[in-house]
Amino acid sequence: MPLLPINQSDLSVIRLIASDVDGTLTENGKFNPDFIATLHRLRNAGLKLLLVTGRSAGWV
Repeated sequence: MPLLPINQSDLSVIRLIASDVDGTLTENGKFNPDFIATLHRLRNAGLKLLLVTGRSAGWV
């Protein structure tokens, strides 16, 4: 759910969106189709998305 409505003129000043992944953008560890569609909309608007996590990618 968006925090605020964003119009096209607002997007002109945004270059990058960074967001946590685990439990924020995923459901049961997977991206849902709505999120994938949002990725396409962001790309088409010229925005980049940086996905970040605090989880270890190495040793368990």
